[in-house]
Amino acid sequence: MQVKTVQYLVAVCCMLIQLVCAGKADAQLADSTYIRAFAKKNVIELNIGRDQSGFAFSSPDETFHERRNDERMKVNNGIYVGAYLQYKFLSLSYSFIVPGTLTDPAAKFHYTSLRFQVSNKHLIAEPFYHQYNGLLLSHRHTRQYITLKNLTEKDAGMDLFLLQNTSRFSFAASDFFSARQLKSQGACFAVLSPLWQRMTSNTSANEIIKDSSVSNQLKEKPEWVSFTPKIGYAYAFSMHHGDWLITPAVLTGAGASKRLYAHGTQLHTATDFQAWINAGYNGDSFYCYLNSKWEYQQTGFLLQRTIRRESAGISLTAGYRFSNCKRKIAGLL
Repeated sequence: MQVKTVQYLVAVCCMLIQLVCAGKADAQLADSTYIRAFAKKNVIELNIGRDQSGFAFSSPDETFHERRNDERMKVNNGIYVGAYLQYKFLSLSYSFIVPGTLTDPAAKFHYTSLRFQVSNKHLIAEPFYHQYNGLLLSHRHTRQYITLKNLTEKDAGMDLFLLQNTSRFSFAASDFFSARQLKSQGACFAVLSPLWQRMTSNTSANEIIKDSSVSNQLKEKPEWVSFTPKIGYAYAFSMHHGDWLITPAVLTGAGASKRLYAHGTQLHTATDFQAWINAGYNGDSFYCYLNSKWEYQQTGFLLQRTIRRESAGISLTAGYRFSNCKRKIAGLL
């Protein structure tokens, strides 16, 4: 790895230590003039949205115009509709893709996505796992797609959020509208992201991929690990004592990635840029907000090809808060 990259990682680690120390110094109860909890703790939500994501392979010295001709593989996303219920310690969610809304309705792939969350006042841990069995190879000059049924991408990792200024800024209100942000306020936060990735393909998929350096390497079932520390900032614009919220946030960072089980491989720079915004109504009983997000990642390396991943999405969530039932359900809830 280059000396500049090492120096950057040391600087980022120092910044993370400062943020953690600031968080501990801020370890006090929430300022009631800025944050207020809702009396009704249980919620039921309905949401609708669409995500788009894909992978591209490019040479590190390519210009922006040249990258438009890179091999691009897309996830076969569509419009989804879902529901979420949280009652005491029980949480249930379900979602499905609206028929006819897939990028390529004729392609039938199986995707798996799991994400969990464990949190307290200053830390949020989100382990996750994704598996894409089949991708779409986009044509360079048209909107037509070629089906790659036997190309699989897997990734697993965790996002560990280190929160700051939690006495006056509510990340629960900013991200999920589950608390009331009475006054406008902002906060810095840090994220530590270890990640494992693997891509595999069979002979038929390799014959379709025109870039020989990519197709040859995919035959070897390459795997990578990366670690990316990131720094972010979020701000909540609060109106009418928190009834209306607009909460933009940005997150950026750089780390290192390394290919596994390959002789003579070196460390390469891994980068991650994210931006998102939530905006909507946050009432005592009802709430509704619109979310828009974008992310750009560069985590892997195949010979002279960098693996880039870009994703974006938009969703609308409407929810209702309610109190506990007077009698226990099944003797437990």
